[in-house]
This record gives sequence, structure tokens and C-alpha cells, in this order.
Amino acid sequence: MKRWLWIIVLLGALTGLFIGINRFTIESGPEAVELVYDLDALSRLALENGFDLFDLLRQLKLNGVQSIGVTPRSLGDMLINREPLPDHVLLYVQEHIDDLNKLLGYPVYFAASDFELVTQAGLSVVPRLSNPPWSWESFAWIETNPELVILGGKESPGYPNDLEAVRHEIDQLHARLGVVEFAVQAGVEELADPDQMVRVHGITIQEMNLLSEDRIINRYVRAVRERNIRVLYLRPFLHGENSWARSIQLLQSLGSGLEQAGFTIGEAEPFPHWEVPFPLTLLVWAGIWAATVLYGMKWLAWQPWVFVGGGLVGLVITIGLGSRNLVLAQQGMALLAAVVFPSLAVETVKGRSTAAQYVWISSVSLLGALVVVGTLTGTSYLIKLTEFRGIKVMHLLPILLVLAAGVFHTVRPIRTLSQGVEVLKNWWNHKLPIKHLFLVLIGGLLGFIYLKRTGNFGLPVPQIEVFLREILEYILFARPRTKEFLVGHPALYFALRSRQGNFSWWLPVAVVGQLSMINTFTHIHTPLLLSLIRTVYGLVFGYFIGWLFYRLYLLGKGLFQRDPNIGLLRIRQSR
Repeated sequence: MKRWLWIIVLLGALTGLFIGINRFTIESGPEAVELVYDLDALSRLALENGFDLFDLLRQLKLNGVQSIGVTPRSLGDMLINREPLPDHVLLYVQEHIDDLNKLLGYPVYFAASDFELVTQAGLSVVPRLSNPPWSWESFAWIETNPELVILGGKESPGYPNDLEAVRHEIDQLHARLGVVEFAVQAGVEELADPDQMVRVHGITIQEMNLLSEDRIINRYVRAVRERNIRVLYLRPFLHGENSWARSIQLLQSLGSGLEQAGFTIGEAEPFPHWEVPFPLTLLVWAGIWAATVLYGMKWLAWQPWVFVGGGLVGLVITIGLGSRNLVLAQQGMALLAAVVFPSLAVETVKGRSTAAQYVWISSVSLLGALVVVGTLTGTSYLIKLTEFRGIKVMHLLPILLVLAAGVFHTVRPIRTLSQGVEVLKNWWNHKLPIKHLFLVLIGGLLGFIYLKRTGNFGLPVPQIEVFLREILEYILFARPRTKEFLVGHPALYFALRSRQGNFSWWLPVAVVGQLSMINTFTHIHTPLLLSLIRTVYGLVFGYFIGWLFYRLYLLGKGLFQRDPNIGLLRIRQSR
């Protein structure tokens, strides 16, 4: 029975590989990166330094910029300049005067003079659209016939009631829709199809003042290489000496950096429509449920037909869910795979040598990566309009499962409920030395830090780690993930060398590397080839780092056993 289940797992993984190859051909298409410069920041620079704004625009065009981002006049701008407000805006402000601070940044109208200035400089207008609480000249930008519009704010223009009207105008223009990274607006999926959208990355003026020029360039190039960004939203330096000269130099260096990374400066192209036939998705899901059944068999000594029946029921439920909400079914199955495969991998040890066992365990996790690739499919995933859900769960649950496996390893697979209860009683009444309690507290603190570090917005990254990352990015094609090559994979080496019976207490740490590998492939907006290279780097470096530290451990252990005082007695005697 287990052999057939493994065949289904392999079939699902091979289907995921086929889907991945198809995705790779799509990702290899659009290589042009569009540079869009912010008109507001440029106007501020010109005003504060006495520059001619039109001349600055012409210089930008000579240095590769094709488009200028135009932001509508905000309520705050109009109040500062003492411009008369439209009656309906004035009425709204009077009725919500207590919220005036929140309203100051909302748009009121586009200035025709901004459009004329950009057009006369031979550059394209890129309107930045947001959604104020009052009705506004939302369609004034249409007269410029923009080829690209960029969204701003927390809500899409027209949200929630007029989205269809805005979509109609975008469709009529055949315009591309720029979606800003880390700021996806409510209702954006109703404004355009995913194959009309491009991802936008920008750096704020505040960040420009804090980051070095090299850091800024590295951040832009990394966004393009690693996250399918195809529009870079640029701003000038506003402070310091020779701010405009530095801004032009940054622009030139950015162009060189993009070319060295294999990209060209040009009009950003959206990814084409990508949809995987449902029968292929069904094969991938079958592989995930087969792996779940195999893992369940390691825990409970039930009849095989019970597990197989449960897996079939799970597959049928998934198919039903997919027919009603495909995205939810995809996200649920990807999360199941991300939990099951690393947990199964560390318990599937084959081979005599440490290297062979290391490769075997990692291969099982890579099967999980393939089924995740085969599950999270569609253009919306490539541009991160839709994404994997359950980051915290996938980073925590496999560790808890492996810890539980350690607690029950003497009785697994569990045959009766009384067996499991007896083990729990023994653990509950187990006397814990103070030093072990101290280790548990340290482990809990490290676990808290580990969870807070997951995702895009957690604990800040230490500067030493930032420095190490930048060195690796400079030396290697793709930087391996820290938790893999410095934590999880070395711990796996220690676990394989110190394994007693079927378990080692290094495994709860080792599974971090395995789940991180699968997590890498849940980032569908990251090019598949880059994820693969990053994973291989992590495996190779992690193995040799584990080998090195294990040798140092044996050396230190030998020295300590020969002389518990580590030579101190000999030093004292020599005196």
C-alpha cells in the first residue's frame, strides 16, 4: 500500500514539474523594466533649488526615463495654496472637520498644467489614482490617453460602488494597471484582469534620505530579479549637496545594474494569461493527499483502508471546494503540502551514509516544493495579486509535529488510545532539571523570534545580517536563505550523526530548513529558476557548514574529555 501511495506522490510531483516548466517559459518572457519618475518630488526639488522643471524632465528622458508619475492635487495642497474647493468637497470637509488630518492627503483634481508640461517634454503621463471619500474628477486623466496607470492609497478608485465604471475606462484605453508592491488596494482585482497588470516598486523620500546609493540600487535591482517587479517608481534626492547630480548618477547606475542583471529599459509588459487545466491540478492534489496518508500511517497503527478512505474523502472535498472557490482550494492544499512534506521528510531516512540520508530527506521536501508549484497556479500568483496563505502556520506546525514525534517516538505508530495517554502522563510527571528548564525557556524565546521574523513585516533584520546578505548577493547568483544554510541544514547533519534509534532532538531544528525550502517555492512571484538555485545553494552550503561544525564539536569534545579543565591544570602546573 505504501509503495502505491509513494507512486501517487511521485506522479503529483512530476505533474508539478511539468507545470513548473510551463511557468518557467512564461517567466522568461517580459524582460523590459519601465522607469517612472515622480513629478511631485521633482517639482519640489526644482522649487527648492531654483531649477527649471522642464529642463529636469528633458534630462530624465536623456537618461532612460520614459514616463512621469502625476499625482492629483490634494486637499492639503489646495488649502496651503488657498485654492477654492469644489462645493461638494467643501461640504464634505465641513461635515467631517474632526477628521481633517486624515483628509488632507486625498485628491481633489488633476492639474492640466502638469499633463501639458510632461507631454511637451516628450514623456508619457502615468496618472496615480486613489479613492477619496468624495466624488472627484476621476476621469480627467483619460484625456492624456495613458498607457499605464498606477494605483495609490488603500482603496482602488471607484471602490466599492463605481469599480465597473473605472474598469470600463481602463479597458477602453487598453491601459496597463500598475499595482504597488506591499500596498495592494481593496477592489483592485475588479479593475482589470491579472494579464493587464504590472508590479510596481518604489522608495519613499524618507527612505532615500536614509539609504546609501548602493543600497538603493541593490534594492531596485533585487525587486526586479527576485519579485517580478517590472515598473520602478523613482524619486530624486531632495537633501544634501549636489542632490540633482547625485539623482542623475543614481539613475545611470541603476540602468547599468539592470542591464548587468539581464534586463532592458523599456515599456513594461504584463505576464500573459496563464491557467492550468484542472485535471493536472487534480493529479497534484492527489499527490498531496497521498503524502498526508503516508504521514498519518507513521502516527497511527490503523488499517490501511481507513487512511486511504480518509484521503479519498479529503480529495473529494477539495474538488468540491475547488469547483466553488479555486483560489481557496489552492491555498488550502498548498498549506497542507507545506506542513506535511517537511514533517514526512525528516522521518523518511534512506541510505547508509550521512550524505545519502541528507539527500534523501531533502528530496522528499523538494517533492513537496514541486506539488506547491503545481498547486499555486495562475497569472494572479505571478504578480502577487493572489498569494500563499498560512505563513505562520507552516513555519510553526511542522516543528510542533516533529517535537510531538519525539515525545511519542517509543510507541509510534500508536495502536491504542491508552498508549498515547500513558506517554503523556509520563511526560507530565517527568522531573525536569533546572538546566533543562533553562534550555526550554531559551528555546521558547528563540521560537518567538523565529516566528516574528517570518513574513514581510516582523522584527527588523540586524545590520550584520544585512551586510552578510549583500555579500552573498554580490558573490552568488541567488542568496540562500539564512534559516536553511546556517540553521536547518547544519542541524540536519547533526541529527543524522547523533540519531539514536528513530529520533534525534536535533530534528525539530532540522525541519526548519526543510519547511523553508518549501516556503521558498510558495513565493510564486519569485522566478522559479531563482528559487531553485537558491535552494541548491542552501543545501550545499548547509551540508558543509554542518560537517565543519560537527568536526569542531568532536574536536572540542575530545579535548574536554581528556582534560575537563581544557588545559587550565597544565597551565597552573607549569607555573
